[in-house]
Amino acid sequence: MRIRNEENGFLIRLDLGEPLLDSIIDFAKGHGIEAAFLWGLGAVKGVTLGYYDIEDKSYEKNGYDGTWELVSFTGNLARTDEGAFVHAHALLSNSANETIGGHVFSMATAATVEIYLIPLKPGLSRKYDETTGLNLLDI
Repeated sequence: MRIRNEENGFLIRLDLGEPLLDSIIDFAKGHGIEAAFLWGLGAVKGVTLGYYDIEDKSYEKNGYDGTWELVSFTGNLARTDEGAFVHAHALLSNSANETIGGHVFSMATAATVEIYLIPLKPGLSRKYDETTGLNLLDI
């Protein structure tokens, strides 16, 4: 991971093989960041995306082999009762420029991932919502 401080945040470059979500959480912990919004792009592999079924209150997860362009990655970092949590969605494309997207459960850097992270103060937390079955931002 390479980091450059910016006026309002951090520019982060993940190296080959680094897990995206865990790297963001580790970076935030190391810099005392409890909440943030983030955007990114790059190339990824080992992808697991999900879709939330609101009626069943459960995620449907799908794994994708191969290397994918990370066309768009958007998310936030907040606290849950279990600790730091990254809620992110991604749009990916393959070699035929066909796209897939969804809630990010896991992915690792295939070539590079470039992220811009803006810390938020005060922190954010997520609390369980009975209606949706999700941990929603507590704002």
